[in-house]
Amino acid sequence: EEIKPQKKEEIKPEKKDKSKKHDKNQFSKRTEIHYKKYHKMVYKYVKDILKYHEKVEPFEKNIEGYKWWKMNYDRQSIYRGFLPFFGYILSIYANNPYVYYMNNCYNLMNKYGHYIFGVAYDKDMEVKYYVYGVPGRYVATDQPCQGMTGFISWYPLEDREPEKGDYGYWLLHIDSKTGNAVFPMKPTVPPMN
Repeated sequence: EEIKPQKKEEIKPEKKDKSKKHDKNQFSKRTEIHYKKYHKMVYKYVKDILKYHEKVEPFEKNIEGYKWWKMNYDRQSIYRGFLPFFGYILSIYANNPYVYYMNNCYNLMNKYGHYIFGVAYDKDMEVKYYVYGVPGRYVATDQPCQGMTGFISWYPLEDREPEKGDYGYWLLHIDSKTGNAVFPMKPTVPPMN
């Protein structure tokens, strides 16, 4: 039998579809909508949790646009990290071998029996930051992990110029939209012991 060669099909280049640019814009809009929905869901979740905790005003002069809640920290609540980004406080230390040689959030929360959680709002009352406040004195040894984990700002309980040994809170700000640690407040350099 004779084998006949097959005809080669001509491959024509595809015409560029102008709707692809439109699709990219639609994708970014859909992604933005998704993030807005996620942001609102997280905030609703946080509000539902905070109903069960005591609302406090820990500072004599409160930071404008911030609301605070006291979170008890004891053997019963030690592993109840229901709040978002709680891993910034405890599990962040897992890979740092030097953390056990310095003061960390876990030690300070055990020592004082609590921490505070705050929500910072912008001028339109939209959530801007979630804030963790760990109690500590105004000395270098009380700064969680010497500031390596984002606790670089200290805020005093009393409205006066801080002095060595005063009590207050070391604050960690987390951007509510990205989940990244941010630094909106001026860093505090505590005095050495």
